[in-house]
Amino acid sequence: MYVINHGSPQNPINIRYNDLLGEMLLRQTNNTGKPPVPLITLRLIANNDLVIEPSTCTINGNRPITVDFNSVDRSLIGESPLTTNIRKDVRLAYSCPDPNVTRPIKITMKGQASLFSSDVLAMSNPNLGAGLLRNGAVVKPQGSFNTNIYNSSGGDDVVFVLTRKPGTEPTTGAFSGSATLVMGLP
Repeated sequence: MYVINHGSPQNPINIRYNDLLGEMLLRQTNNTGKPPVPLITLRLIANNDLVIEPSTCTINGNRPITVDFNSVDRSLIGESPLTTNIRKDVRLAYSCPDPNVTRPIKITMKGQASLFSSDVLAMSNPNLGAGLLRNGAVVKPQGSFNTNIYNSSGGDDVVFVLTRKPGTEPTTGAFSGSATLVMGLP
């Protein structure tokens, strides 16, 4: 089994737990014809989920996107991604190695949602969450937005925001979280 990489966005390959990936039928033979020839079936079955993106197109040159909120005043952290005052603007740059790629694409944010809101990513501090906004709309963890690539490049300005669990005041100290932005087809 192999995957061919493409220089333009492609649909992902979704392998799910218990998917049949392949099957081989083996027959043992001998020159006497006895005993009866057994037929052995070998099945290759997925033991977990796996999503493969067969594209070599990148977001920000395939470099990590670090969103550092720096030191923040706990009282300024809002309870909603749309109303919080703690924000960080980030430019997403899309590029494909194949020339003249012009097409719609989908950017999906893969990450664990916080326990207090499905709108934001979980952080190491359970009373904090990080959200993603594009054009003023929330992009939830596992959610996506559609955009375009023109002549093998494109980009979007997005905003990462810091939120807190409603009714709480987060403890002070460093915190972290992570997600992956994935480019695919709508």
